[in-house]
Amino acid sequence: LLQHQQQVQKLLLQQQRRQKKPQRRLRPQPLRQRQLQQSRY
Repeated sequence: LLQHQQQVQKLLLQQQRRQKKPQRRLRPQPLRQRQLQQSRY
């Protein structure tokens, strides 16, 4: 599980570096994270 999280973080960092405008992706990501947290609880 920890390794998977690390891989995801690395992928996100790579995407942010490639994209010079992360605002478009930053908006949808937090919404998905909130939904995931709600579903888990």
